[in-house]
Order: sequence, then structure tokens, then C-alpha cells
Amino acid sequence: MQIRPIALPDTNALVELSAQLGYAIELTTVRHNLQRMLGNADHCLLVAENPAGEVVGWVHGFVRPLIESPLSVEIGGLVVDQRCRRQGIGAALMAAVERWTQAQGIAIVSLRSAAQREEAHAFYRGLGYAEVKRQLAFRKTLA
Repeated sequence: MQIRPIALPDTNALVELSAQLGYAIELTTVRHNLQRMLGNADHCLLVAENPAGEVVGWVHGFVRPLIESPLSVEIGGLVVDQRCRRQGIGAALMAAVERWTQAQGIAIVSLRSAAQREEAHAFYRGLGYAEVKRQLAFRKTLA
């Protein structure tokens, strides 16, 4: 398995993998988002490729500056192909983001995980992540 930076040709694979977690997103949206993030030093965008060159996972970490908290990196998303789980791919992707975080001089990585994703919670705990709070998420779509 190889971990490498995400590139625009990976867009289809990112959409397909995201759908496995129930996130149906348009190809054009992913492409537009990637175009905004690629080359931005505050984003770590990585894929895992199997020996056949197929993308079997992706992770997105980004620098999250807040007024009241130390600088941190937040995991925006992590997906591993359902056919390839429990093979160390997710752990390798997370380790790569953690190395990137340290290279940025940042010491904190945080993430959010939907309440019903109990297997994911166990995975993150196994990597040393601790639950720090429970919260509600609010959203407003502007016209």
C-alpha cells in the first residue's frame, strides 16, 4: 500500500468511497472543493493506493485556528473502502496526518464522528484519541 497526496484524477474514487459512508456528493462538488484545497498549505489531502493502483482510502486534515484554543488540525474526513477495512489502511492514513501535523509545529489533532458510528469510535480510541465532549451540530443553508 502506498500513501500519496490526493490529485484531481482521484475525484471519482473519492466520490465512490464517500458514498460507502452514506455521503452522496456530486462529482462536480468534490472537484470544485479539491481545486480550492490543493496547493493550500493548511490542508493535508492523502489517499491510500493498493498495489494495483486503486484508491482504497482517503483522509483530509486541515489547520483549524480558533481564538480561544491552541492551534490544531481537524480531520475533515476519513474513508477506507469497505472491502479493505481492518487491514491497517485507516491507521496508516491517520499516522500520515499526524506526521504532517507535527511537521506544521502543531500538537493537537481532533475529529468528529457521528454518534451512530460506534465501530469508528472504537477505531479512534485504539489510535489513542479520547472523547472530550458531546455536542449538537447546527447548520443553516443560506440562499
